[in-house]
Amino acid sequence: MVTETANISRSGLYCKVNRYIEPMTKLKVCLLLPLRKNGKDVTKQIMAQGVVVRAEQIAASDDHNIAIFFSEIAQRDAESIADYVSSYLESK
Repeated sequence: MVTETANISRSGLYCKVNRYIEPMTKLKVCLLLPLRKNGKDVTKQIMAQGVVVRAEQIAASDDHNIAIFFSEIAQRDAESIADYVSSYLESK
């Protein structure tokens, strides 16, 4: 399943998916995080394990918004996400 995050933090993410996923379902997550490194745009791939902690159906749609908590993520990857969020907030 491919999706785009609506919200992300070092501890999890929130996104829209095209089907219902039961809360407490374990997932493998592959994030493609856009970063700027040495003046160049790069994409960092982050692998994590997650658990669906919330699933809400979108009105008049088969789509659902889900919240995923990262149950296993490398410290370095969590810090990369935190840095991304900080840089995004600074640019706003």
